[in-house]
Amino acid sequence: METPRTFLTPFLAGALVTLGVTALQQTPVLAPAYAAGASGDGGVYMVTNNGSQAQGRDLLFVVESSEGSKRLAIYEYKGDELRLGAVRNLDYDLQFSEWSKKGNPQKPSVKFQKKEIEKGK
Repeated sequence: METPRTFLTPFLAGALVTLGVTALQQTPVLAPAYAAGASGDGGVYMVTNNGSQAQGRDLLFVVESSEGSKRLAIYEYKGDELRLGAVRNLDYDLQFSEWSKKGNPQKPSVKFQKKEIEKGK
């Protein structure tokens, strides 16, 4: 039986991909950029991640970023089987300015960055 940790790293990687895709969509100055093995059309983006030989599996991250919803789905392809590992609605996650596990604050903090930018204005 797989432990919850098995999907933790891919889930966090997928969340970072989602945040990046969302940032690109909301910033018209930047042209969309896709990693190798990524594609997207109509608000649905897919990114693949090859697992190690020891893992013997590949991962597929599907990000839906539409006006009404932002969701992440993670699929695992192992052997001849494609299995859904996790799905998450990111609408509420993306409302945080900053979030990290207790005891591991982000550096620099959003508050610090905002203060520094406002000094320069």
